[in-house]
Amino acid sequence: MGFLKNFFQKLAAPPKTHVNYFYTFGVRCKRCGEIIEGRLNLNNDLSIDYEDGANYTARKVLIGGSNLCFQQIETTFKFSGEKKLLSREIVGGEFVEEE
Repeated sequence: MGFLKNFFQKLAAPPKTHVNYFYTFGVRCKRCGEIIEGRLNLNNDLSIDYEDGANYTARKVLIGGSNLCFQQIETTFKFSGEKKLLSREIVGGEFVEEE
C-alpha cells in the first residue's frame, strides 16, 4: 500500500516550474499602432543555430486583430547557449519596452 500512496502523491504534486520559462515582449504595429504582446517558450520555440556555435534563434510572426488591420509583424531573436537574449530584430513594427 505504501507504494501506491507514494505513486499517487507524486502524480498529484505540482510540476516544478522554471522562472525563465517564457520570454515575453511587446510590439507596436507600424500600420495601425496596435500593441500586441508576444511570448516565446524558451524550451520549445528556440532552434539551434549551428553557424553561431551553441546559440539559439527564434522567429515569431504576430498578427493583431482588434483594429481589423491584420498586418504581419515578423520578429527574430538570438539567444546564447544559456538562453539569454543577445539581439532582436523586427519588420513591420517596433518593440515596446515594458514600463
